[in-house]
Amino acid sequence: MTKVTYLLGAGASAEALPLVKSNPVHKIEGLPDAFRRVGDQIVNKNKDPNLVILASKLKDNLYWLAENSQIYNTVDTFAKYCYLKDKAKFSLIKKMLSVYFTIEQTINKKFDNRYLVFLTSILENEYQFPANIKILNWNYDSQLQLASFKFKEEGISFDSNSFIQADPLIHYSPSMGMYPLEIAKNKEIYSLVHLNGIAGYVQSSENMVFNTLYNTKTINDFLTNAIKQIENNFNLLTFAWESNNHQRFSYSLKLSKEIIKDSEVLVIIGYSFPFFNREIDKEILNTLTQTGLKKIYYQDKFRTGDFLQSQFGLDKTIEIKNVEKSDQLFIPIEL
Repeated sequence: MTKVTYLLGAGASAEALPLVKSNPVHKIEGLPDAFRRVGDQIVNKNKDPNLVILASKLKDNLYWLAENSQIYNTVDTFAKYCYLKDKAKFSLIKKMLSVYFTIEQTINKKFDNRYLVFLTSILENEYQFPANIKILNWNYDSQLQLASFKFKEEGISFDSNSFIQADPLIHYSPSMGMYPLEIAKNKEIYSLVHLNGIAGYVQSSENMVFNTLYNTKTINDFLTNAIKQIENNFNLLTFAWESNNHQRFSYSLKLSKEIIKDSEVLVIIGYSFPFFNREIDKEILNTLTQTGLKKIYYQDKFRTGDFLQSQFGLDKTIEIKNVEKSDQLFIPIEL
């Protein structure tokens, strides 16, 4: 059974969510325009004075993030500037990314149906994800979780002394429940690692991780409940340049390198290998090449994977195949 690793970038969710920059030719929205659109949407229709003020504040912050994302060319560049100069603004960026992705995916129902088709194609039964497929995801979104809920809903409930958790279809990190300080002994149970964390997932002071995807159906739901979770708990989003000083990112990278070992095939979808991620990407590619990588499939609307050989010093025996069609998430013949 061939082991396959997927590496996902923003293009893997582009049928539902914006890219870093707009692409008018392909009618693809960019993040700055999306921030403003969602900001305009945040209105308290019940006219509660406190919620009206909160809604106005969130709109102003999303407009602020949109403007600076354009000034600094990308939201990641602006985040790096604030990381170096103003930690309070850096924290605000993470919170507003959680605000945006929570509203977009739960209230606006933005869902890339290609994930559902992908899961339907690769699953042999509705409750078990294939053990030979591993996914590393650079995106902040929850599209894979939303797709997997169609087969098996993840759930968590609490009482005064304990919690009960229904395992997800795809075991992922960071996930809901108690935050593990060390990689689980049975690390192969993990099939998906969100390298940058997941927008809307937060960690309480008791180390319990939960998300804002549940019980958020309207803007009022968001203003009365979800925003409190986002503002009052530890945000789980991380950026690659935090890796040396961030325990969670170090954990995610270590887990990623463990689960992808011995993969023979790498499928890269909608990922452009941005400058900020270069050192982490190098570690990922080195792990793969040192443990048996034979072929790379590169699926992207806008470029080919020809640059990979020189950028990462790949052995010429590793075959690189370009996949131009993007109507579905690519599934290699090796599966």
